[in-house]
Amino acid sequence: MKPNILLFFLFMFAATFAKAEGCMVENGSTSFDKSSIGQVTQFGDLRIKYLSMSYEKDTVSVDIKAPGFEKRNVLITRSAPYVANVCNKEITITINFGAFKNKLSVSIF
Repeated sequence: MKPNILLFFLFMFAATFAKAEGCMVENGSTSFDKSSIGQVTQFGDLRIKYLSMSYEKDTVSVDIKAPGFEKRNVLITRSAPYVANVCNKEITITINFGAFKNKLSVSIF
């Protein structure tokens, strides 16, 4: 491997580490409904924006952002939570549709 390529990979690794070093994600949950569409919920540096929801399919579509991480139009269902590595931590985002209250939760592992 040429020295320039090695330096490039070392720089990329350092840049990724630096982005996540000051990043913090918090456990938590929040209620949501149709009026939540377009709103942003924060769990530390993790921001979740509600795009759409379907009661019939038990799904929520969201944008997820944190320092060094961005996913758009993520579909989360009751039976298929979203799992990702954010801020050097494994997080799980789940939803629960209830009769009176819907809940989105973020758990850190």
